[in-house]
Formats: sequence, C-alpha cells, structure tokens
Amino acid sequence: MWIFYASISMVSSSIRRVYDKRLTSHFGNVSMPLVINIFSLFTLLPLLFFFPMPHDMWHLSARFWVPLLLSCIIVYPLQVYLYVRAVREGELSAVAPLMTITPIFNIVTSLVLLGEIPSLVGVLGITSIAVGVYLLLEKKVPTKVKWRPEVIMAVSMFFYALASSLDKIAITASTAVFYSVVNMIVSIIVLFVYVYIAGQQNDLKKMKPLFNNILLVGSLLTVSFVGAELAFSYGPTAYVLAIRNGAFVLTTIWAVIKLKESFSLQKGIAIALFFAGGLLLAFA
Repeated sequence: MWIFYASISMVSSSIRRVYDKRLTSHFGNVSMPLVINIFSLFTLLPLLFFFPMPHDMWHLSARFWVPLLLSCIIVYPLQVYLYVRAVREGELSAVAPLMTITPIFNIVTSLVLLGEIPSLVGVLGITSIAVGVYLLLEKKVPTKVKWRPEVIMAVSMFFYALASSLDKIAITASTAVFYSVVNMIVSIIVLFVYVYIAGQQNDLKKMKPLFNNILLVGSLLTVSFVGAELAFSYGPTAYVLAIRNGAFVLTTIWAVIKLKESFSLQKGIAIALFFAGGLLLAFA
C-alpha cells in the first residue's frame, strides 16, 4: 500500500517542480511557499470528509504536538526557504536530482527518532545514491568558495528528511490526513510571520493575476504531501522517500527537453546511479 501512495506522491511532485521553477520569478523565497500552501487548502480541506479522523482530536498527546510544532516553526521554514533558493539560482536538472539524497539523511533521522534500521540492500542503495551525489557535485572548485545551488538543495533535503521523521511520529499519534491539514494550517500561520519579517508581503498582491497557476501548484502540493503522509503511515520512512524522490527522473528529463537545460555524460551517469539506488532502497 505504501508503494501506491508514494508513487502518487512521486508523480504529482514531479509535475509540481516544473511549475515551482516558473513561480520563482514572481515570488520571494519566503512568500512563494506561503502562497502555495494557502492555495493547497482548497483541495486539502475536503479530504477530511473522506479519510479517518483521530478518535479524540481535541485531546491529542505531546507525541502529536511537539513534532508538529518543531516541524512547522523551525524545520519546514528552513527547508522550503533553501529549496526555493536552490530552484531559483540553479538549473532544475542539476538541483532536482539532489532530492534523492533525502533517504540517506533519513536513515540517520529515522534511526534516532523512530528506531528504523535499513537492510543490507538498503545500504547498497544508499551507496549508489552517494556516488551519484559525488558525480553531480564534482566540479572545479572556484577560487572564491560560495554556496552553489546544488549544496543549498542538499542542505534543504537534510531538513526535509528530519521533517519526514517528525511527521511520522505525529501521524502515529493521529491520522495521516488530519495531520496534513493541521500541519498545513500551522505552517501558513508561521510563514505569514516570516513573510513580514523578510519584507516580502507585497508579493501577496500577485496572487490574483496568477490565481490559476498557483491553484494548480497548490493542488499538486496537496496530492504530493498527503500521498507521502499516507505512505509514511504504512511503510519505512526512508524507503517511502526513495520512491517519492524518484520524481527527479521526470523533472530532470522535462527540464532538459522543455527548458533546454544542459545535459552531460556525467549528469547522465549520476541520474542512473540515483535511479538504481532508489530502486534498491524501495525494495530493500
């Protein structure tokens, strides 16, 4: 069952990444996730009528609230800020494959927070992905060291791995869809504050002329997010992330073909290693 939900999340996430790139020209690193999250509520809230709710939603334990608040107030804002920055400053076909290193980070976070231990096949998958990461990042070192978009995306994926482990803890104390809705609402409130701190509140005026595009991205975010949360409730976190992050394959191909971004033999080998590692992790 988790493979089914993770695959749905993978496809919707892949399509969304392309539109993310386009929206970065209209919104800032903080205002963009806020706007997308707001529009995701249009499709997220109705799901409450179709999926199970917690037996006593008004008396949820600290196992629900502590991971939720840590994720929404600290981890998620950092992750999404770095993600938007990486997509804005880098080639989509170069930064998108780095989404697949999330299971590597999640092996550690899930081991510490959830007690999930990878199998031998899982370790082989991690190794394959790690080599792919090296090939993707291996370039001539500039005389003046700076944070390249690929590095920024890698750091973003660490925070995403941490958030995923926190999500699973909270889901075990509630239900996947209920947690998704509460998480989204709290995230919107927090991002509103951060948008004003960053001075990007004027970006919110752009929502009306871009209504259709943002609604599409918000809907895709709903499918991707809820699909991942449902998958977390059934399968190992790192393996779910491996399947979900297979979205990079579709995203990278789209970026190269439609956006005319560069493609090299080294990038091709890296993508192949990512794909092989993802399969090993998924079926470990």
